[in-house]
Amino acid sequence: MWYELGDIYLGMGYIRDYCTKYKRDIHTHIPRLLVHGVCHLLGYDHVKDSDYKKMLAKENYIWRRMKVLN
Repeated sequence: MWYELGDIYLGMGYIRDYCTKYKRDIHTHIPRLLVHGVCHLLGYDHVKDSDYKKMLAKENYIWRRMKVLN
């Protein structure tokens, strides 16, 4: 079964500027943004501290699962 959750758009200019300003590697930052975006598509948010903790836990869960698959 296939579910369409929505779209994720990445503004490469914004990402490049962010990575330059905060000295982040763009090749590691983009996957982080994608995982973050997937969490938003799944209904997670980070408006309140409690929501942030739940979303961060889901992001970490996804990262752990991805490392198993790599």
